[in-house]
Amino acid sequence: MYRARVGGRDVAVKVLRPGVMANVAADSFLIRALCILGEGIKNPFTGARVIKPALIDGCDEFFSRIFEEADYRHEAQNMVRILLTVLSWLFA
Repeated sequence: MYRARVGGRDVAVKVLRPGVMANVAADSFLIRALCILGEGIKNPFTGARVIKPALIDGCDEFFSRIFEEADYRHEAQNMVRILLTVLSWLFA
């Protein structure tokens, strides 16, 4: 995230570097695999899981948010929706 000035106004600039999302996808695959292994670890004495079973779900949620944030068209659509909602509240 960078700061810039456009037409005398401060703006935020997000830059998506080439190849970054391929790296994130590879990371998500590896981390998810580790989560699957982690969820399978059991206490040798009780047989109970050592790690809570929501680990994979948490991993999936985390990476889905990262992919969502990197979709700038989707983010722009959300910004327009928010603007329209706020305007509807102000002028209702």
